[in-house]
Amino acid sequence: MLSLPHSRASNRPTISTGKPWFVRYGIAVVAVAVALGISWLLPPIRTGAPFTFFFLAVIFTALWGGFRAGILSIFLSFFAVDVWILPPLGLFLRLTNVQFFQLGTFLIVSTAILWLVHTLDNARRTIYEQSESLRITLASIGDGVIASDARGSVVWMNAVAATLTGWQIEEAIG
Repeated sequence: MLSLPHSRASNRPTISTGKPWFVRYGIAVVAVAVALGISWLLPPIRTGAPFTFFFLAVIFTALWGGFRAGILSIFLSFFAVDVWILPPLGLFLRLTNVQFFQLGTFLIVSTAILWLVHTLDNARRTIYEQSESLRITLASIGDGVIASDARGSVVWMNAVAATLTGWQIEEAIG
């Protein structure tokens, strides 16, 4: 299905564009703080699956703060779990082999999540740029161009097609 946006600023599909740096990094700090607070309030989670809410913090930060804020949330989560969640509380120097494995697994999985979100953002940006280029090209062609979906409904037309058919563009779409 051909989907061509009518306005350049209509729905730019980028994750962190438009947010100042302090908002993006603030999202990371707040998300990790919330994950830490929830983990402290739920002892079964804290002892059984200590990284559950921190994974969610990384995902949320990557989606709303971007790649670099996601990196910050990974490191803050690692530090928070190490210092305040895994017994004995304190620095990672006193952890067991299982806890080292858990922290290492958290780093690997969180990095993979961050990479996937970053790749998704790049793909969305590329698709948007390509569709915008196509929209501009079709709008500037001197011939009438009408695009329809599988049901035959008009989804886009250029000004020349509107002149030739006598339809208003807004009336023809849909």
